[in-house]
Formats: sequence, C-alpha cells, structure tokens
Amino acid sequence: MPKYLRVHLLSMVLKVVSGGTDNHLMLVSLVKKGITGKALEETLDTVGITLNKNAVPNDPQSPFVTSGVRIGTPAPTTRGMGEPEMKRIAEWISTVADNLENQAVLDETSRLLVSAYSGFNKDVLSALKQYRSGKLSQKAILEVIRRSIYQERFHIIGNTARIDKNRKARTGIAEVIFAEGKSYPSLKAILFSMLDKQSSVANETRKKKPSAAFTDFLVTRLSATCFKRLEKDYVSAYKVELPLVYHEAACIAHTVEVAIVSAGTSDFAVAEECAVTLGCWGVAVARYYDVGVAALERLLMEIENINRARVVVVVAGMEAALASVLGGLVNAPLICVPTSIGYGTHMKGIAALLGMLNSCAPGMAVVNIDNGFGAAGIAYKILHRAIPKPNNHNLRKTS
Repeated sequence: MPKYLRVHLLSMVLKVVSGGTDNHLMLVSLVKKGITGKALEETLDTVGITLNKNAVPNDPQSPFVTSGVRIGTPAPTTRGMGEPEMKRIAEWISTVADNLENQAVLDETSRLLVSAYSGFNKDVLSALKQYRSGKLSQKAILEVIRRSIYQERFHIIGNTARIDKNRKARTGIAEVIFAEGKSYPSLKAILFSMLDKQSSVANETRKKKPSAAFTDFLVTRLSATCFKRLEKDYVSAYKVELPLVYHEAACIAHTVEVAIVSAGTSDFAVAEECAVTLGCWGVAVARYYDVGVAALERLLMEIENINRARVVVVVAGMEAALASVLGGLVNAPLICVPTSIGYGTHMKGIAALLGMLNSCAPGMAVVNIDNGFGAAGIAYKILHRAIPKPNNHNLRKTS
C-alpha cells in the first residue's frame, strides 16, 4: 500500500525523496511548495492527520523547522485500507499543503475525514480537542482512544455477536460465519449486518440497496432450507438478490467474483484454462458448464447465480450464440472466448469469433480463439485494477 500513497502524492506534485515502495516510511520534500515541515505538521494535526516534520537533503531550514515531512503507512494498512483510501489521504495532504491559512478549506477537509472514517476519528478528534484545551485528562483521552480502537476492530450486533472486521488484514483470512448451532434470527442478523457493512461506506442507511459485489464472504454448515429462507428475507429487505451462491454438497454459501459459462462439454478445456488460471491468482470462481442454447432452459436455471458474479466469462464454439444471449441477460462485464469446436464452415473457430464480434449486445469484450488464459487476465484486471507507474511527463508543471 505505501506505493499507492507514493503514486498519488507524486501526481499532486509532492516530491517523494525516499521510500514509498519497499517500506512503510517515505520522506516528502516541500521545498517547491514553499512551505515548512513544521507548518504542515501542525496544520494537518488540526485536521486529523498525523505525520512528522523531517529534514530533507540540503535542507535550507533548521532541524526544528525543516522543509519536509515523514509519512508512515502502518496505521492505515493494518486497518485494511487500500488504494482508494491512500488516494484520498494523499488528496487531503495536498489540499492542506495548498491551504495552510484557509480555515474554511481546513474545516471542510476535517469534516470529510471524519465523515469517511467516523467509526474512529469522530470521537477521537473531539476528545483530542478537549484534551488540548485542558478539558480532558490524559487518563480520559486514553480511554476514548482504547474504546474507539475496539469499536473500529469489532462490529457489535446486540448481544449476539462481535464481528472481527480486521481479521483478514491481521491473519490473511476474513471472518467466516459458522451457521450450525445458531438460531435463524441470530444467523440472519449476523449475515445481513456483515453484508451491509461490506457493501460500502456510501450505504449510510439500510434503506439504500447494498452492492452485489463482495469478496471473502463465507458461510459454512448452512442447510439448503435455511439458505432459501435467507434468500427470501434478503430480497424482501433490500429488493435485490442475496449476493451469495450455495453449494448443497458442501453446505457452504459464498461470494463469487467470476462466473465461467460454457456452451458445451467440448469447450471444457478452454473454460478450465480460464478457471484454473484465476484460481491460481486467488479469484473466487463458479463454473456453469454445458448450458448452451440447444436447451436454453439449462442457462435460465442458473442465470440468477451467474448474475451474482462481478465478471462473467462465456466460452462457446459453433456459432457462439450463447455469448449474445448472455449479453442480454447479465449485468456484469462479459468476456467472450470463441473456441475451435465446430464443423466445416466453422473454420476452426473463426465463425464463433465473428459471431461474438458482431453481437449487438453491449458490454462484451472478445479475446482470441481458445484463449482462456487471456480471458482470465482481463477478468483479473477488471477486479484488481493495476496502478499505473508515475509518468513525470504527465505531472502538472510547477513554476
């Protein structure tokens, strides 16, 4: 995550002197900004961002003032923050650096920060202001911080459960719901609350529809009867489908990032190339094979589950009609893979390729014939957008 912060700081013409990619510490020069490290440190502190003044090479200022700041990223990374949060932090730092004397801008930046991370910052920032003014003791401020950290780490659901929100950041494996032994009301409260919390910060009330795209969500030892009941209640509460698929043999419900759909059994090898590649890259995959248009009911039986994926890959030979059909049924990006399966005029996959390229359904991308690996690469990049390397030619120029 440090590299993301470094990239975004560079894009805002803040010179990163050292660090940013191989460790959790970076030194930022403010010489071209014409401000001191001491001034930025003190002003950011009033907004709610903590960093330290630090001397830079050939620093014209004294060690007590400095022309740079030192930024550490362990605190945000251990809280599970990723690229979007790093970009936002970089924007706030840059905004404050450009508006040290503009109280209106500083107040608005503080408000945005508190709004984005209200679970921790709202109470702590308020308590810090009271502490600085002498209205709060050291013991009291430490208790506020301790309580806020606890509330940030755990999502408390009445007297039923305490959900560990930072488990993945800490252990690499996210919180899992073990359904066996739980009453239905307890299970429903836990599951709906976790989905609601994972949907996004933007879902400020339960009246808003949660996003259907989640990752690392797993419910084990769940009966088929209970899953169907949860599905019905979720639709009733949110007016959208429950974003989980169910495996009856394993008694597991989980999220799916990519659905791989093949027209026939003969397309199996290409579909598996895509599925296994994504699996090696850590992407959750669901397979829906042999659901071609020769018996369209097979596809329609699975379309609800297919629509719960964030990306859909369709693998088809012959005339590749399945791609156009799916293009009119799915709400996710659709990646089409023509295969070399077919007769005579199929021309070893060219007919399927042309059929996919000429589809009138929007939102479709087509890769080369039999290129399951290429489809996996596109799907992975859609799910995990690559961060471009900074290009100094594209940065704003300073006078």
